[in-house]
Amino acid sequence: MGGEVGGAVREMGGEMGREVREMGGEVREMGGEVGGEVREMGGEMGREVREMGGEVREMGGEVREMGGE
Repeated sequence: MGGEVGGAVREMGGEMGREVREMGGEVREMGGEVGGEVREMGGEMGREVREMGGEVREMGGEVREMGGE
């Protein structure tokens, strides 16, 4: 009996270990997706900031022109 119980426990342990490993893989995948989304968002924000910076510089040029007049 002891041998049978030990075998059953080992099997359960193996299955649990597999499930945990699989879950770990899914979590890593999700982490990758989240990381990708964050990088994309960062890129979009960076683009918007750069675009705004360009508009501000253009406005600065117009102000200088007006000052010259």
